[in-house]
Amino acid sequence: MNQSQNAFNDWLSHSAAGQYASRWQQQHYDKAVADFFGYYALKIGATPIDALQASRIQHRWCISDSHAPNTSEQLCAAPEALPFGPEQFDLLVMPHGLELSHQPHAALREACRVLRPEGRLVISGFNPVRLAGKLRPALSLQQLGKPIGLLRLRDWLQLLDLEVQDTVFGCFLPGFEQPQWYARLAWLDQLAARPMPFLGGMYCLVATKKVHSAHILTPNWKHTQRQEQKNAVAVKRSQSCQRQ
Repeated sequence: MNQSQNAFNDWLSHSAAGQYASRWQQQHYDKAVADFFGYYALKIGATPIDALQASRIQHRWCISDSHAPNTSEQLCAAPEALPFGPEQFDLLVMPHGLELSHQPHAALREACRVLRPEGRLVISGFNPVRLAGKLRPALSLQQLGKPIGLLRLRDWLQLLDLEVQDTVFGCFLPGFEQPQWYARLAWLDQLAARPMPFLGGMYCLVATKKVHSAHILTPNWKHTQRQEQKNAVAVKRSQSCQRQ
């Protein structure tokens, strides 16, 4: 993991705005994964957000940095080249996973590759179309990556046969340096979510992988038999007319 990603993880863990964004994402990840069952789950993205803590799936893997503890559930790998075979995971979560990737479209394509049919994919990130001031940390766009708009992300998902099931927006307040402002203005955060939810600073999207099965066209045997009978009758009539 490079220095910009380490700085971003520190921002999520220690700054007032980062904790505000982390709490909102944690809440919606808990809702998105709690009712989903399967055998294997994978997390790709920001370390401070435990996106699988409410999951009932026992076998969990995490794509992490080289400084992570050396355990069987944590791997050091690039999101654009996952060390797994196709269709291995039932659930895949990506808290800021696309923004932290050098090639977000390639990372999304890899996520689709390792996801099983009818598997669930949950993605969260910054919304470039927001109501209030800037919420992101003070990092250059080249270091962290540009926020991916929801319409653009939906197009990518559609091309990969991923069907969007649900989308929620939140974090309507700007980036404050003091955490008490978020407690004081919590009512305003809830109020803004009703008339214009798509202007929130964060989004969380839930999608399902759909595999279109082939439909085998079988011949209509009854219709074929009737046609053959009609042809036979027509031949007999023609032969009898010729004899007469």
